[in-house]
Amino acid sequence: MALSGFARACARRSGGIEKIGLLRSSDIVSVGYDAQADAFTALTLAPQAAVAVYEFDEDSAEYSEAHRRTNGSYSVEHRLTMALGRFDSRSREAVEEIALSSECGVVAVVRVTSGEEFLVGYSYEFGGERPLRLVAGEATTGAKPSDATRREITLGSVDTSSARLLAQSLL
Repeated sequence: MALSGFARACARRSGGIEKIGLLRSSDIVSVGYDAQADAFTALTLAPQAAVAVYEFDEDSAEYSEAHRRTNGSYSVEHRLTMALGRFDSRSREAVEEIALSSECGVVAVVRVTSGEEFLVGYSYEFGGERPLRLVAGEATTGAKPSDATRREITLGSVDTSSARLLAQSLL
């Protein structure tokens, strides 16, 4: 691949995630891809399948990528973390359903504060073969009444490309 340069966009660089939706990777029937734009154009889901939106604490969700070259092989590690709020039965059930679904793999639709949506856990190169799975989950009741309770979950996967833009809004 030839080097083509890069022009930095003159736009806000505010971080943050606005919305996260998850679906089982097996619920994806097909994904449209535009090679010119290097973006996914449409997602076709199995009948009765839907993207489940998970609300998270303000300023608690983050998506990150780590690009590595190891033993001559290139890889990208994807991490999606979100705090689901209080230490209670509803957040416990949400973590449990995500953890159990992640056994067979989940795909995330992540909308960042700029309004763009990215598909994470699905790649052009591997399709749904390298989905997100549970990496860690943590919860705390806090030690004293002034401490906040919190339940957090992290999903991750490794493949060979950055998350791509999803042109069709799903959230």
